[in-house]
Amino acid sequence: MNQTLSPSVLSPFFNGAEARERLIDLSDEDRRLVWSIVDGPYAHHNGAAQVFAKEDGTTRFVWIADLLPNEVAQVTGELMERGIDTVKQTLEASATVS
Repeated sequence: MNQTLSPSVLSPFFNGAEARERLIDLSDEDRRLVWSIVDGPYAHHNGAAQVFAKEDGTTRFVWIADLLPNEVAQVTGELMERGIDTVKQTLEASATVS
């Protein structure tokens, strides 16, 4: 576990929005990434993404976000869906190259 907070970075999104994100934890062993958005419409935001191996040799990608205020949940969910689609397309494209 990362015991010190990393500096925040400004991350651009497909729709032109930007968010200042701070890396909280990164574990290659657990295939897990945890971050927080430290500005924007959020009073609180923690995100976690993790990849799990499945018995059939495929993987499962899980992305969770805890946030406040509740009023930004729908828009955030839409952004996450778009992000998940991008992750899926990227991984599938790289699998066909291998």
